[in-house]
Amino acid sequence: MTDFRCVAEEFRSAQLAGDRERLSAVLHRDVVWALAGDNLVSGEAHGLAAVFARFDQLAGFGVRIGIEQITIGRNGAALIMHNTGEHDGRLLDEHLVSTLAIADRQITRIDTYLSDLDMMDTYFV
Repeated sequence: MTDFRCVAEEFRSAQLAGDRERLSAVLHRDVVWALAGDNLVSGEAHGLAAVFARFDQLAGFGVRIGIEQITIGRNGAALIMHNTGEHDGRLLDEHLVSTLAIADRQITRIDTYLSDLDMMDTYFV
């Protein structure tokens, strides 16, 4: 298994378990997570604390993160995802791809691409 796949698998496993210690080991302390949209969770989260705060926001909105596949590229990996949720009568059923830039066995950047930006903006209000 390539280093990129190992890092991506560890990220998936730690994220699904909510294990912040393991996440802290796989995420660079200055990680940046960019999420498109104009809503409460969009924008760039800079650093571990901001990334963990975003995970907390997603959980607070009832988001169930489903990582369906991990693909490997030249400079990192990509997670093919299907997230669902229900919050205050609103439904989320979103297909996403999150690319992971990886250096020295740590994720330095996450860029998340959405299939339905309007749904995200309506859900996270």
